[in-house]
Amino acid sequence: MGKDGNYNIIYRGEQRDYIALGRRIFVQRAKEVDGGFWLAGCGQIIFELGLEQPKSLTNGLAFLNAAGRVAALPDWDDDFKLEG
Repeated sequence: MGKDGNYNIIYRGEQRDYIALGRRIFVQRAKEVDGGFWLAGCGQIIFELGLEQPKSLTNGLAFLNAAGRVAALPDWDDDFKLEG
């Protein structure tokens, strides 16, 4: 499990009997297909891939960190006007 509890890492040959809803999961691919990790999310009735292609674990974690920073931004201002 990730240090902050926001994601799990499933390495080659491992299996999980249970994954909590809403968790992010890194699933390691086989070396024969160039390795890397798929990033996925576990929903009520779906298992959603989070990135369009496998990434290194470092790049996947950077994506999660960036997504967390974006989520912390305030909601969109409907009255915003671009002038100039």
